[in-house]
This record gives sequence, structure tokens and C-alpha cells, in this order.
Amino acid sequence: MNVNDKNMLWESINIPKKYNEQLPVSLAKKRDLMNLIKKGVIPQDYFSFFDNLPSANGIRDQALWNLDDEQETLDEH
Repeated sequence: MNVNDKNMLWESINIPKKYNEQLPVSLAKKRDLMNLIKKGVIPQDYFSFFDNLPSANGIRDQALWNLDDEQETLDEH
């Protein structure tokens, strides 16, 4: 347990990893992220992280699936 400056006790917990390795992103998403770094939208400090993201052809980014499914659900109601 840790005590902060307000004398509150915080308990640390370990959250198990869901995946054993990084999931790849689509090549298009990686390209877009790298362009955002180049334009200064994402700070240059994060270049190494995004440059090392695994990417591959044929990957459909999860966030797009979730947004599409949620929008279809909203449109049905």
C-alpha cells in the first residue's frame, strides 16, 4: 500500500495482461499515426512507440468495428 500526501491509503493491484503481445494495427492506421507525428499533432516523443507498432496488410482495426456496430445499433432505435 502507498500513502500519498493526504494520508490516504491506496492499494496496488496487478491487472493481468489480456494479450501476450501487441496486436497489429492496419498499415493505413500506422501510416496515419506516423503522419500525425510528422505534422506535430502527436508529440515527437512518441515516435519510437508508434514506429515500433506491429502492422500488417489485411488487419481490420478493432476500433472501427466497434464504432460501426454501435452506430448501426443506434440507427436501428
